[in-house]
Amino acid sequence: MKKETEAARTRKTKKGWIAAGAWAAVVALYFGLNAILGLFGLKFTRYVSQTVGILSAVWALALLLYGVYRLSRVAKETLRVRTSMLCTAAAVLLSLAWVAALGASVVGTILVFEIHPVHIVERDGGKYVAEVTIFLSTRYVDYFDYKNIFVCGKEEKISETYADGSDDPLEEDNPQESLQDAYYADGRPAYHSEKWWRY
Repeated sequence: MKKETEAARTRKTKKGWIAAGAWAAVVALYFGLNAILGLFGLKFTRYVSQTVGILSAVWALALLLYGVYRLSRVAKETLRVRTSMLCTAAAVLLSLAWVAALGASVVGTILVFEIHPVHIVERDGGKYVAEVTIFLSTRYVDYFDYKNIFVCGKEEKISETYADGSDDPLEEDNPQESLQDAYYADGRPAYHSEKWWRY
């Protein structure tokens, strides 16, 4: 394998740090903007949060794999063979452990919570972002004031609970009646209705 020149190695190292810095900047920007929105009673919709989460995980994984590759190259060129092999093996094992943890969390989220659907709905004369949370056989739907596809109100306005369903309760071809409704005003419960007795 042809050895890298010092200049080439420095350039690639700088590129790696730039990519890592860009990833950190995107994550910090998301949390920073979300905190600023919170001061005005707003938040990012789940569309944005899920997209940022997925892209951040993929980006972090790519950076990790690139780091392992660079470490193995540097080790082979600067260290003895045995030490190089040990360093590479340790880096690979750490990477596999990280990937396994990430994969387990993603698979666990899909199996337990499934995908969290988001709907833009009109109800009671208002327009809302409806976020569906799926947990086992129970479906929770939380409504927030609609602003645009990226931003919605931070305070929950309506909350519904559904059960005994395997699909999104807000899908048109899957009509269901909620078992429990709760309406909020200024962050406090204003009306509460339970219909568990029907089941």
